[in-house]
Amino acid sequence: MFTTLSLALMFGSISYAKGSFFYMGDGKLKIGRGRGGPLVEVVFRDHNGNYIENGLKILNRLYGSDYTKPEERLSLRLIELLDYIEDTLGGRGIHIISGHRSTTQNEAIRRRGGLAASSSLHIDSEAVDIVMEGVPSSKIYEFLYQKECCGIGYYHTDTIHIDDGPPRFWDEKTSGTEKKEPPRNEHIVVKTKSDIYKAGTKVGLKFSRVTDYPIGIKPSILMECGEKNVWKGRFEIEPASSVERQGDCYILKDRREGRNIAFTLPNYSPKHNSTCKVTLEFCPPMTEKMPPRVTSNPFLIEE
Repeated sequence: MFTTLSLALMFGSISYAKGSFFYMGDGKLKIGRGRGGPLVEVVFRDHNGNYIENGLKILNRLYGSDYTKPEERLSLRLIELLDYIEDTLGGRGIHIISGHRSTTQNEAIRRRGGLAASSSLHIDSEAVDIVMEGVPSSKIYEFLYQKECCGIGYYHTDTIHIDDGPPRFWDEKTSGTEKKEPPRNEHIVVKTKSDIYKAGTKVGLKFSRVTDYPIGIKPSILMECGEKNVWKGRFEIEPASSVERQGDCYILKDRREGRNIAFTLPNYSPKHNSTCKVTLEFCPPMTEKMPPRVTSNPFLIEE
């Protein structure tokens, strides 16, 4: 069953740079909740690159996340990736089998023996299990495997897991979800909120797969750009106003603070259309399993 939901721009839009992600579709998704359920066409971005808030709210409702809580909102990078897959592979619509999970819901799945990691990106609203009409999961897996863009869980069923975390691939035999020992921030990830930025603009950063707050981060960030990191520079972190500084550390108390930090790019591109990464260093409080530092996904700086 397919119904069309029209979202006119009069409902308001969120301004966003056009072409902010490496993988983007046409700005609309045919999507629904549950296997075989009805699909609606949701327009979430206009032709000028502005995100339409009403469309994003509908996608979050279908996904199961609370749009009123910014730290729970469905990842824009994941939305765009799904749109790109649907448009490129010719899918007739996406059925969300598993979307946002609270920590409690995620642990309940684990207790039942389900394939859920303790530090699942479903908790961060950056992962989804889907069935795509007209496109077998094996084809989606092969397509994304070549892109090396994301996390893919292929379970040899019609359902496939897709997340916007670091590139990695697993199946039902190699997921590692049977591990019972708490991860204690062992798999912590930091990501930019977009993939493409203009010189001189602010880069939003967010931590994912954090199982134990608070965490400490040092106040400066290292950015490295170009082949073999030919350009390097340090920049000051700009945390949320609520974040406390203790000596040479910012203390992030919870998920909201951990997903609301930033730094400002220089007013020039270190190298024309440079691909860059940033590295953050941790400081106490830390768990015994945390790495000393973490490096982001690659992002592009345009003149």
